[in-house]
Amino acid sequence: MEAESALRRLMAARGIGPEVFADRAGGPVGETVDAPDPAVLRRLAPVLGLHRSDLFIIAGRPVPDDLAPLDPGAAGHVGGLAWTLTYLPDAVPE
Repeated sequence: MEAESALRRLMAARGIGPEVFADRAGGPVGETVDAPDPAVLRRLAPVLGLHRSDLFIIAGRPVPDDLAPLDPGAAGHVGGLAWTLTYLPDAVPE
C-alpha cells in the first residue's frame, strides 16, 4: 500500500521504529502504520513533525476540508512541497 510505504519511509528518515511510532501516536502498530484512517493520520502528523494536511497528501489520502488550503490553485503545488519539507529538520515546530 502506498500510504504504508510513505509512512515507513518517513519513520526511517526520522529514526523512529514502528513500535515507538505507534506508542507516540497512541495506537497499535497495525492501526498507525499499516492502515491509518483519517483520525489516525491527524494524530500521527505531530509525531513525524509535519502539518496534518501534509501527512494526508504524503499518505495519498484526500485532505479533509478543514485542513485544505483556502486557495484552490494551491492544491497542485502542495504535494511536492509537503514531501520536500519532510527532509528539513524541525520544519514544523512541536
